[in-house]
Amino acid sequence: TTTTPIATNDNLNNTPINDLTDTNDNNIKTDTNNPEILDYMKQMFEIGAVDILSANEQDGSPVECESKSVHYFLMLDVKYKELYHALDEGFVGDAVEWRTPKHFCTNASKPTWITRLPTVVMFQEMRAH
Repeated sequence: TTTTPIATNDNLNNTPINDLTDTNDNNIKTDTNNPEILDYMKQMFEIGAVDILSANEQDGSPVECESKSVHYFLMLDVKYKELYHALDEGFVGDAVEWRTPKHFCTNASKPTWITRLPTVVMFQEMRAH
């Protein structure tokens, strides 16, 4: 029998998704170290981002620190009622306690900037109990 692929991925040289599975009982690819499958999953679900910590040293001089991060869903707070407003607020960044490079302990703002959106974007709503 032949199977018709549901979808293809250009980065896998148009290999049908069906061809990425083994013929085990669950029809699921069991080799999680396969780089093609790992790349495919990253492109499908990982949201690349940069977190930027901003604060002032004890002498008042500004200091920033960037770090790359990966997210798998976007957190939305339903109190904002509009998608774009909820996205903005979700990445604004709260004040976090941070030790600066000169070992000064202070509060820093931590906004997050999305650098890459995946093919599939998942949202999670924060709801009140």
